[in-house]
Amino acid sequence: MIKHILTGLLLLLFSVEGIAQKAPKHRVKGRHQAFTVLLKKHVVNGKVDYEAFRNSREFEAYLKSLEQDTVFFSNRKPSKESQIAFWINAYNAFTIHLITKNTGIKSIMDIRPNAWREQFFTVAGKKMTLDEIEKTILIKELGEDRVHFTCVCAAVSCPPLQSEAYEGFKLEAQLERAARNFINDTLRNEIQIGSPKIKIAQIFNWYSADFSKFGGVKSFLARYLDEPKRSWLLDGVKEIEYFGYDWSLNSK
Repeated sequence: MIKHILTGLLLLLFSVEGIAQKAPKHRVKGRHQAFTVLLKKHVVNGKVDYEAFRNSREFEAYLKSLEQDTVFFSNRKPSKESQIAFWINAYNAFTIHLITKNTGIKSIMDIRPNAWREQFFTVAGKKMTLDEIEKTILIKELGEDRVHFTCVCAAVSCPPLQSEAYEGFKLEAQLERAARNFINDTLRNEIQIGSPKIKIAQIFNWYSADFSKFGGVKSFLARYLDEPKRSWLLDGVKEIEYFGYDWSLNSK
């Protein structure tokens, strides 16, 4: 009798294990899934379909969700990773919104007097600027310098806009990938073994102070290079030149 009961229990156990193995794995969806859907539809290889965003009710709804989010100005802020993800997405979404508001422009520089200092959006009822998000909140308060590779200013020479939103639960991998891809993009950075100089993106000139905590720009670049290029870059002084900045819209 006991033998039959034990056999039955073993069969039941194997059946449950089989069902568990066949069950589909739960896919985590982040709070910015709506933005990911829009980016996948309207951004290809970093090129943005601004007209599609202009006519998208879903994009309007996402902007409104950012504007109405009060938690980031409260005493119950989420994790640092979630805060960084929120503000990167807000920067990119409101930049897209700014371009869609100014039809016919060829560059964000056509928006006067200064697109980055214009209070054209609110978050939790607070009027804000793009500069405040990037320089004050993300870099100064949250201490995240890799946003130079994720905050996209709608220009060709900016980092390419990714086809997914940033999410707190996978932020570190996203930030590292963005930095590595930008630094190893040969159209933005020329780092060739044996050359008497390197030619790199203008942002490393404009924001060189932000990379001082890593030992300077060259040390920061080396973090994302493979050997033997990493050692070559760090071995002695190399002349540094900077690419010019193409402010043309990063549009399709």
